[in-house]
Amino acid sequence: LHCPECKHTQKTLNKYNCLSVDVPANGTTTTSSLPDLLARLTAREILDEDNRWKCSNCQARVCAEKRLAYPSSSFPDNLCIQLKRFSFDRATFRRLKVSSSVTIPLQLAMQYQSPSGGMIEIPYELTGVVCHFGTALGGHYRAIVRCHDTSQSTSQWYECDDEIISPITEAELEEALSNAHPSVSTTMASSTSDERKKHRLALLQENAYLLFYHRRTPEPLTLPRKLPMLPPSVMTAIQDENEVYLQLQRLGLIRQQLVELAVVFPRPRGLDDDKD
Repeated sequence: LHCPECKHTQKTLNKYNCLSVDVPANGTTTTSSLPDLLARLTAREILDEDNRWKCSNCQARVCAEKRLAYPSSSFPDNLCIQLKRFSFDRATFRRLKVSSSVTIPLQLAMQYQSPSGGMIEIPYELTGVVCHFGTALGGHYRAIVRCHDTSQSTSQWYECDDEIISPITEAELEEALSNAHPSVSTTMASSTSDERKKHRLALLQENAYLLFYHRRTPEPLTLPRKLPMLPPSVMTAIQDENEVYLQLQRLGLIRQQLVELAVVFPRPRGLDDDKD
């Protein structure tokens, strides 16, 4: 948040496990791209009069400038992006499935601003897509995953539909995800198996829900210079408990506790308790 009066900037660091990106509403004629949606997520926003912010420096309520930015340390090795496919219509009180097309690149560059003011790119590559087919009330999930053979430095893509696993080429996936208007056959009854496969892949742009990217240049693992140590008394107590546990385990005195459930059937009415 940036105050236009005193030029004070307040930064808040929020941790995240998944980036949630808004998808254009149904009926949008143009196809959006994932980089454009991510750019909108970090676009500058001026708060209106109804949402004025009280500056912590000058105490004035101002129409502050709001912006989301990524620090360099916030880019993980494995990045998950959620396309917000589900919404709620407050006019009709109904849940809706957003099926607007979004093109998804196999190679993605995430950017952050360096201390000198320049933009630095972090390269990512797509490793998986989870798709939801159906409505907001229910549907079916299908996954596209990449299996990487580290010994031979090769990769193979697979389409996972419950127990049906089908290999697909990277060229087929790139055509389905990256082309704004994939060319597919409209006569599925008489089409070939390749055309039916192409049609299924073309539906990914409208139903892609979760995207998984892997960082091409992983951040090296760095440990703190001095690891925090527990007090000696605590370390001694932990070691004593571990030793007792190992002794009992060797003696076979630690067993899984089984719970017996007793089922009691009520006696029928009118039956004499003295008779069998």
